[in-house]
Amino acid sequence: YTMDHISSTLRSIGKYREHHGLSEPRVFGDIPPVSAEAAMEEETVDSAATNVKMSASGSNVLTASRDTTFASEANDSTGTGLEFVHIPMCGGSSVEFAGAKAGIAWGVCQYDVKMHGCDPLSTEFNHLAPMRDRSEWKCEIATAPWHCPPARYKSGKNPFDGRKTFTVVQSPYDIVLSEYRWAHRKSVTRDQLSSVDYMNHWVQDSIKYAIANGSAEGGGHLIPQHAYTHDAKGSLLVDHLLRQEHLTEEFSQLMNQYNLSANLSHYNVHTTETLGVEDFTDETVKLINEWAELDFRYLGFEMLDVGDSMPANETREKDQIGENKTPPEASTDRNSKQEMEGRGSRSHANPLLIADFKWKEGVNAQLYTLGTFLAVANATGRELLLVPFRSEHYVDTTGKVQHLLRMEDYIINSTGAWPGWRTADPYDGSAPEIVRSLLNPNETLDEAERYNDEAERYKGCVHGRAIVSRSPWKVAHTPFEDVVEAITAVPDEVAACVAGRPSGPAGPGADFFEPNTLPRKLSERGLAAIRAGAALGPDAKLSAVHLRRGDRCGRDLDAVGKVRCGPAAGLPFMNLCAELRGKGGGLYVATDEEDRSFLDALKDGGCFVRQDLGIDFVAEAEAANDEMGGSWRSVHPQALEFVTEMIILRHAEEFYTMDHISSTLRSIGKYREHHGL
Repeated sequence: YTMDHISSTLRSIGKYREHHGLSEPRVFGDIPPVSAEAAMEEETVDSAATNVKMSASGSNVLTASRDTTFASEANDSTGTGLEFVHIPMCGGSSVEFAGAKAGIAWGVCQYDVKMHGCDPLSTEFNHLAPMRDRSEWKCEIATAPWHCPPARYKSGKNPFDGRKTFTVVQSPYDIVLSEYRWAHRKSVTRDQLSSVDYMNHWVQDSIKYAIANGSAEGGGHLIPQHAYTHDAKGSLLVDHLLRQEHLTEEFSQLMNQYNLSANLSHYNVHTTETLGVEDFTDETVKLINEWAELDFRYLGFEMLDVGDSMPANETREKDQIGENKTPPEASTDRNSKQEMEGRGSRSHANPLLIADFKWKEGVNAQLYTLGTFLAVANATGRELLLVPFRSEHYVDTTGKVQHLLRMEDYIINSTGAWPGWRTADPYDGSAPEIVRSLLNPNETLDEAERYNDEAERYKGCVHGRAIVSRSPWKVAHTPFEDVVEAITAVPDEVAACVAGRPSGPAGPGADFFEPNTLPRKLSERGLAAIRAGAALGPDAKLSAVHLRRGDRCGRDLDAVGKVRCGPAAGLPFMNLCAELRGKGGGLYVATDEEDRSFLDALKDGGCFVRQDLGIDFVAEAEAANDEMGGSWRSVHPQALEFVTEMIILRHAEEFYTMDHISSTLRSIGKYREHHGL
């Protein structure tokens, strides 16, 4: 019940109840009802204006309009007279899926009605209209077609020409925070996103990459908003600008204006109550200001000066799209808060989970194992301590498999997304006794004795994957839930142990993990060397193929071992190497082949190979080990080379493979699918 007809509280509660199918408000008293239109605060829009209208406070972007005409329905892909321009991290998925529920194809739903959230178009509305062809709408920037700024399609065409358009914008600082949460979205908890130090490190790396490459690593996000909203002269290109913090209200008004029935729901909600703009260091603020300079100028958002706290008009309360934000009174000086929180890492007071990879696989396969270890640690509330691993892919100078590796030499330790991890140092004397035991098998024993020795060394560990029989070879996998149950039963004061990867879909896959700074820089330097050496233009498109030893035989690598068979001339992509070079591009062959004559044959055929990168991976690994100091020289040149080539495969213009089963293929395929490549 209500006592009046005009308050904003009544309007918002009335709309909420109407949206959720509840009874309408009942009014006491004799005051005659006032129409909703009359009760609304007046918002004037100059239909001829090309600049954004501002409220009296100078901070709220109202609906803007240009003097354009509606397209005919025959020339309108939505059938509504209104098209949506999707700026990432501004609530765009909510808009697209709200449209789908109302039978309107916006954004991603114009490319795939079976996409999660778009499915009502086909299931409820029998939407049979032809979808846009992704190949026709490729973007100049490495991003999905529905995230491409309208002026940046390779075809030179604007898919929205002659139609009314709308988009959603928000403060660049909040976009960066949203990107941080989205990038660490898999099964996160609030406390796991609270590392101030890690967040600033991650944001700075991401913004630097976006400034240098036009978008975030992986493609698609952190494209400045003005690229979508304004042309090179600063003229507004979009008919209606909605503010993300007022999205529910402004979206409702826009739908009423166009007589559309779409109502917002909540998608891609990634929240943290502990981090906000006030947690950015001065260096982070400086980088964001550089990256989004024109966004602040054209869209009217307030730019922080380095050393300032949060702008007074930026309240950080939970808005309709679910971004949980901190109230102004909770703000503290960014640098002092970072100092208070130290490095923001998870407390070492938590009970310990020691995890041993056990299997001598390469970095990519071990990332799948690491993902399950993180999930076990997350489910049991334990701090994850990794045992260094050996790999048959990365041998020492004598050809023996004895080099001890750690993941953080190649992969960002994502403490913001999952509990994070440490790797025990086998040389500083701080590793628990069980770690030293697992690292030092008795190599003088025969096969039967080694089997018994291994069983003794792993005594007390929960086996995620274990050898049941060596002849015939048989492996057993323990379900993830059973591993968690067994670890949970271990008293907190006792270090728990898990060995090998459990079965079941738990934790992030290998595609989730991002390479750290060293391999990223090496891949950038190597590709620049290829372009310079082959006299390719700076925008030349390079594709890549994944070729393992054994793939040339047409047989499973595990069945034939590390074999070399068949001449390079017989490979099916040799013609493609020459063809792409003729078009001003090229094909990079990422391979573990070491036969120099084979690699030379590839080069002679027009392919690019690792020698073209101009990188001495042995010297780079030595330099990295020297910089870290200590007795453990953990960076291995072959592992560094693999991760560098993995980056090239992830971001290649086109990605080809010679097989269907490798873990590298699976993770790169998932990565490219996720990023619209």
